[in-house]
Amino acid sequence: MKGLIVYTSQPASLGMATFLMAVHLAHDVAIRPLSELPRPDSQRRQNLRTERVELRKAVQLTEHFLAQYRAGERQPDADNENGLRRDLEHLQSRLRVVEAVLSTEQGGADND
Repeated sequence: MKGLIVYTSQPASLGMATFLMAVHLAHDVAIRPLSELPRPDSQRRQNLRTERVELRKAVQLTEHFLAQYRAGERQPDADNENGLRRDLEHLQSRLRVVEAVLSTEQGGADND
């Protein structure tokens, strides 16, 4: 089993010590300073930026279609409208995840 690496700015804090003691019982744990945190993969970040642009366009288009239903510009179709709502929720959820990852300035969740 591969060991767990914990990057922290305060390795000597009481909270970190308690956490590590609990985790160490089940895993091999190593503490590293934030300065050793790996840099994000630039290709992955570029892919996420591209995905963010595509997701924003898809959200905008889906909202446009839903607005047409609300304005009566499309024939009522509950199945399609409900499907669009589910699609919109999924797109917005994925967009939040992508934006959260891109908002990190240093490695961590952005690394494979």
